[in-house]
Amino acid sequence: MVALHTDRLHLRMFREDDLDAYATICADPEVMRYLGDGKTLGRAEAWRQMAMILGHWQLRGYGLWAVEERATGALVGRL
Repeated sequence: MVALHTDRLHLRMFREDDLDAYATICADPEVMRYLGDGKTLGRAEAWRQMAMILGHWQLRGYGLWAVEERATGALVGRL
C-alpha cells in the first residue's frame, strides 16, 4: 500500500471503511464547489467515485489520495 506522511496528515489509498466520511464530504456544497463541476454527490455516487479511484490505483499504479488527519484518524479530503 502506498502512503505518504507529514507532521499533520497521512496520504493513503482509500479504504472501504472511508465511505461514510467520504459521502459526508461529497454531500457538502461548501467542499464540492472547489471539486470537479461543483455538484454535490449522494452516497451511491460517492461510492462509485471511490471505486473508480481505487480501480485507477489498481490498473495504473497511481491515483487520488485519501487525506487523513494523523491526530484524529479522520478522513478530511482527497488530493
